[in-house]
Amino acid sequence: MRKMADPLKIDLSFGPATLDLNTLRRWFKEAPVRTVAYRFLKVFNDHGVKNTQIQRLVPEVTLDRVTDPIALLPALTNDVLTRTAKTLGIERAWLDGVQERMYRHHGSYQNPAAFFDVVRGLEKPFVGHALRAYCMDPNLDIRKGRPQPIVLVFAEKICDWDDDGELLRFIPFTEEWDWGYPKSRLQLKATIRACHDYLGIAVVPLYQVDRKTLKDLSEGEAVPPDVPWSRDVSLEDYVFSPDESHVSKESEELEAVFSWMKRMKMEELAKASAHEEDGSP
Repeated sequence: MRKMADPLKIDLSFGPATLDLNTLRRWFKEAPVRTVAYRFLKVFNDHGVKNTQIQRLVPEVTLDRVTDPIALLPALTNDVLTRTAKTLGIERAWLDGVQERMYRHHGSYQNPAAFFDVVRGLEKPFVGHALRAYCMDPNLDIRKGRPQPIVLVFAEKICDWDDDGELLRFIPFTEEWDWGYPKSRLQLKATIRACHDYLGIAVVPLYQVDRKTLKDLSEGEAVPPDVPWSRDVSLEDYVFSPDESHVSKESEELEAVFSWMKRMKMEELAKASAHEEDGSP
């Protein structure tokens, strides 16, 4: 009796390369699993951790495991993935490859209490540049109109890292503020002033990124990139009077900013958020 040919053993030729359907089927079957390995390596790389350094944070991921995604898979246990998500402040479902949103949703437009709820959960004391603003043009201007999108991101220290540096985790607000829209701008200014006056966050640097990066940040789908901040202007420059700062900008709005702060009880919210979640002083 003649043996039937394997219906999937069909060679597909692409120039000098040949791929049979069994290999193709296996590749598609493994693709979701490969995604987990790829994302695991990428998220560490995006935080400035090279593959050879991952074992300093995750001892199970030894050097022989980071040679390729398939070799890495046995080390990616449930415990390792859960600890990685917690350490880097990302969603476990993103690591699992089942959603595109990397970070938990945080929004606070017209709801300043939500902003300070996030602050309450942060580790104290704050790191330097704990609050950061990402934008397409750091030269914000009330007269430019719309759009002038901004995304706020908190950073907190994971541990000391190379060259006296720090490894950071990020907590982005998954929304875009628009400097050209008065309601958005006034709330943002009031928030920055409250952080300065009641939380000791003295500087809020502006980081310039392209439109796609800003969109990804606002949707919680990217780690904030390691780009230089503007040396010419910072966000807090827009919330001081000329008597308070020689680089004061748009001080004509300060009265409205303080009125907004008072109406929304931002002093109370900010002071309450300065303590840890357990309410300890």
